[in-house]
Amino acid sequence: MIPQVTGLSADQIAGCEYVFDSAWRVHMCLSWLDYAKRSGRPQCLQYSAIELRTSVEMLWFEIFVVTMGGSIPAAEYARCSKEATKMYKLIDRAAPDYRKLMQFMDILLNLEHAGPQIVVWDIDRLKRIHGQASEHLHFQGAPFDTHENPLWLGNGISKLESMANYIWGEFTSGKQTGNMPLDKMEPETKAVWEQFRDDKLDKVGVRTQLLIAQPVLTARRGIGRK
Repeated sequence: MIPQVTGLSADQIAGCEYVFDSAWRVHMCLSWLDYAKRSGRPQCLQYSAIELRTSVEMLWFEIFVVTMGGSIPAAEYARCSKEATKMYKLIDRAAPDYRKLMQFMDILLNLEHAGPQIVVWDIDRLKRIHGQASEHLHFQGAPFDTHENPLWLGNGISKLESMANYIWGEFTSGKQTGNMPLDKMEPETKAVWEQFRDDKLDKVGVRTQLLIAQPVLTARRGIGRK
C-alpha cells in the first residue's frame, strides 16, 4: 500500500516512525514539499533537500553494496559518503558493472515466465539529483533574493519535487531494486554473465547461451524440489 504524501501536518511528518529505507526518505521529502506548498514555510525546502539527498545516498548503498554482492565494501562507502567528490568517484567506478548487470538481468528475467521486474536506475541522473539537492543545504542569499521573493519558494519546490518524483515513481511502480546475487547464480549462468561483463558476448550471445543452459538448469531445479 503506497503511503500518502499530501495533506499531512508538520507534526505528522516529523513524528512518524523512522524507517531505515531510501523509499521512506523520498516519501519524507515529498511530504515536506507538500507542506511547504500549503504553509509557505521556506525552511521546508531544507528539510526536503536533506531527505532527498539522503534518499539517494541510501539508494546507492542498496544498489552498489547490497545488490552488487559487496563489490563496494560497506566501510569504504561509509568513508566516501562523508565527501561528495570521493563518493562520485566510487559510484563512477562501480556504475559500468551495474549497467551491464542490469542488461544481463533483463535478458535473464525475460526468459523466465514469472520473473520479477527490476528497476534500472539512471546513475547519472541520481548524481545530478544528489548534487542539486545539496545546493539547498547551503547559504541561499539575502532575504530579498530568497524567502521574501514570491518566486523563490515556488521554484525551489518545483525543482526538488521533479527530482523526488523520479525516484518515488520508480519505487511505486511495482518493480524491485535488486538483482540475482552473483554468489547465488548457477555456475552456467555466472559463466555467461562473466563473458558478457568482459565483452566476450553481446546481448544476442547472452540470450543464446542462456537458452542452451535452460534445460540443464530446469532439470537441476526439479531435482532440488524432490
